[in-house]
Amino acid sequence: MKQSTTRRNSLLLSALAVVVSAALLGGGTYALFSQQESYSIEVSTGDIKVTGDLAITSAWSQGENASERENGTAQADGSYVVAQGGVFSTDGAKIVMNNMSQGDGASYTLSLANESTVNMQYRVYLQSKEDNALTKALKVTVDGTECAAGAGTTSLVGWTQVEAGAALGDGAMDIEIVLPWGSNDAAGQTANLYVVVEAVQANAATYDFVTTDKTSEIATTESGAEVSFGYGAATAEPVVVDGHGSASVTTWQDLWVQDDLTIRGVNFLQGITVSVNEVAEPITITIEDCTVYACNQELLRTGYQRIDNSGDGLCLDIETMGQPVTVIVKNCKFVGENDKTLDRNGYSNLDDLLGLNNRGRWKSRGYGLSLGAVSGNTNGLISAQISGCTFTGIRGNALQLYSIACPVTVENCTFESWGCNRQTTAKEKSDAAIRGDMKEGSTLTLSGNAYLLAEDAGENGIKQVNVDNYTGPVA
Repeated sequence: MKQSTTRRNSLLLSALAVVVSAALLGGGTYALFSQQESYSIEVSTGDIKVTGDLAITSAWSQGENASERENGTAQADGSYVVAQGGVFSTDGAKIVMNNMSQGDGASYTLSLANESTVNMQYRVYLQSKEDNALTKALKVTVDGTECAAGAGTTSLVGWTQVEAGAALGDGAMDIEIVLPWGSNDAAGQTANLYVVVEAVQANAATYDFVTTDKTSEIATTESGAEVSFGYGAATAEPVVVDGHGSASVTTWQDLWVQDDLTIRGVNFLQGITVSVNEVAEPITITIEDCTVYACNQELLRTGYQRIDNSGDGLCLDIETMGQPVTVIVKNCKFVGENDKTLDRNGYSNLDDLLGLNNRGRWKSRGYGLSLGAVSGNTNGLISAQISGCTFTGIRGNALQLYSIACPVTVENCTFESWGCNRQTTAKEKSDAAIRGDMKEGSTLTLSGNAYLLAEDAGENGIKQVNVDNYTGPVA
């Protein structure tokens, strides 16, 4: 199965021809005769294209004490089944290893081809969302070199210059993944590993990977002051967080701001909450070109004073706190847990884990993007624009709006999945791609959105749009 990588549409346009006519005019104002000639100028852009094919080549199960390994059995769909019941496969870009046991392993080959018509540079990296005992235990070897599989990114091939049409190294990479014996803590956990090939034109700016547990470490201000996102101690000037598509933040982030905030090109692997301290004048929160994975509260056992802000299964929450705020979220991807067996009301044992006296148990899980999930309101919100975003694997409401009293626009978004969590007898909830309530004076404008679940799908009667006091077309 072929996978292609094309990046930065602003730089890398598909083949385009432009004809421009230039006219030369002769003769004066009152000339009786004139002559006109035209010349065409044809312009076309180059194309950068790298294709890749990730294939599984073998799988096995090896007994404890280095006993003889037993090879897995190839299936008709290309997957392998090993002795202990593990099933390993790939869809051409993603490696999936289900029911893995200690001693299990598999080998993969990544074949790459350069179909670019101009000089370019490329890199290859391993990406993992999870940071748990399983990812820490996995032994990943690429072309004989062991590398880490924990949350974030691991470079396999650094930025490499390549001429148009030239080969990419030897054209193939060998990848081996093994769960060694002694990995008892990894039982019952999940890991999804992605091999990513990224290519840009040869003279484009490139950035190395950054992995951190603090957003402040990749944040800047115009004054050069050190950035603080602390509760009651936020930096009182505009803050920019630019990850250039190469930064990953590994822990849940509780960000407090007191001025404009812009976040772009960052992968948040455990969710993010942005709250506004008291401000002197209206501010704007802009989040663009980011990927945000859902928060897992089970991982937040220590070190957080405001864990009640996190919300189990929540990707992004913005809290206006009664302050005048404009919210812009564009071209982001929100990735939920996609586990319908989880309770709809959040992590049921949160109290036992953290001793927080019922904090968190009442929270609904599984929001992709929420405005006001913690406070239950959006007081102060001036307007919100959500555009070009994708919501996938969300098991509650993809977009949750609380007490909206202003214009909200949702356009050109794709809702791939939402709802379907196991309901509870304590408090049943209705799910929707877009859910909330609109107050007097508010408007909700929906345009160009794609809903990939049918209206009223599922046993819970899931709606595409279920917003109180809203009337209008779904798209």
